[in-house]
Amino acid sequence: MNSLIAKNIAMYTIVEFAAKGFGFLVAIHLANTLTTRDFGVLGFAWGVYSCFVLIAQAGLQSVGGREVARGAIPIPELTGNVFSLRALFSLVSFLLLALFASSLEWGPDIRTILLLQGCSLLLVPFQAHYLLRGSGQVKPLVASQICQSGCLYLVIWMVIDGPDDLVYVPLAFLLGTVSGIVPLLAGYRKIGGSFLPYDFYSSSKVLLPPALVVGASGLAVQIYYSLDAVMLAFLKGEEMTGIYTAAHKVMMVLLVVPGIILSSYFPSLARGKRSIAAYIETMVLVGIPFGFAGLLSAPWVIQFLYGARYAAATLPLHVLFLNVTVVFFAMAFANPVFASGDHRAYFRIVAWGACVNLILNFLLIPPFGLIGASAATLMAECVVVIVGKRMLDRMVRISVTGMVIIPLSSACIGLILASLVFRVTGTGGPWPLLVFVVSYVLMVVMMKRGLVRRGGVGLLFAKGTISRVINSRP
Repeated sequence: MNSLIAKNIAMYTIVEFAAKGFGFLVAIHLANTLTTRDFGVLGFAWGVYSCFVLIAQAGLQSVGGREVARGAIPIPELTGNVFSLRALFSLVSFLLLALFASSLEWGPDIRTILLLQGCSLLLVPFQAHYLLRGSGQVKPLVASQICQSGCLYLVIWMVIDGPDDLVYVPLAFLLGTVSGIVPLLAGYRKIGGSFLPYDFYSSSKVLLPPALVVGASGLAVQIYYSLDAVMLAFLKGEEMTGIYTAAHKVMMVLLVVPGIILSSYFPSLARGKRSIAAYIETMVLVGIPFGFAGLLSAPWVIQFLYGARYAAATLPLHVLFLNVTVVFFAMAFANPVFASGDHRAYFRIVAWGACVNLILNFLLIPPFGLIGASAATLMAECVVVIVGKRMLDRMVRISVTGMVIIPLSSACIGLILASLVFRVTGTGGPWPLLVFVVSYVLMVVMMKRGLVRRGGVGLLFAKGTISRVINSRP
């Protein structure tokens, strides 16, 4: 059983990296092929679509997967009702998006892009990932992701050659979505999935209340992830949105890492304090270096991926790298609350972040533009960390001070060594980042071994203040 779980986690990891990797390659190709203004139009459309797709899903993806795993409701009845509910919400979501697009007083190209992108909402009911995940059917999921990501990248690479091809981008996404649905439907029918409702009214009363809470939580999270690009477009124009989108895409691909860690730990998070503490410690250990790495690598990353046209994205990327570290802490505190089944408490956590992000965007974007948008994201995520820790403390008290000492000390030492290498050699590019990563890993390993062998006294800091703090940690 353990080997099966490990195999599934490995498969999900590969799928997630493949999906995000192909998506990131698509974004890089589009950024270098289109004008910054056109890339900003896409960033705006993606930001709007990502919110409306959560309305279409309405939390039924999560609740449906949970019910499949429980096995209390027969598969034909469950899938038929979930399909019907998602079809209803998808139609409502598409109509709302169409109404929103028609109300925009911008150029017709923006409305066209938004409407074409919105057509993918109508396919949400056929994306039966929840059934396959809940029943442990990994192969159709892998095939679906390969088909969708591969088709999207191939079409984008073959068709999009310049700004005149902007309208084909959402059509490529639509085609990729359709190609990804085909393997899903094969697995859906094989397991016994149905498209017809069974006792629809009674089932809706069971499925909808928890689903809407989960859906609202997902929408709140998406607001402080995607609202910046949307509000930048309204307040500062499409070209600045394109520059911000370049930095934002780098952040989003890095957030695959905490998602994979969560997938590995999630089944055990409801088992008690020890499992939660192990999860938090892993998130802290992996998450802290990202902010430091951003100080070293942001200029090189922007230049390497996007070129000189997007140089203005460097400073926002510095801030968003710091935000990645904060996201690790936010997920470390908030997800155990979600895993405990207290979805309302989890919603309160992310709702705080969404509200703060909305207010700060209005306050910071007009005077500060790109920096204001990225700072709003960072500060909203910090609020999520604070509220999440308080909610977690109500459930179980876990001190994180001792968990932070070793990775924070290692990251500081790695940053100093990388800075020295840069100053002595004058070599930029990836080399300071490589020195930082190697130094961080070595320092963490050496300190951890020192703690094991010397009863809580760090190997390199046996007589220093840091070692005494480590030795006295709870």
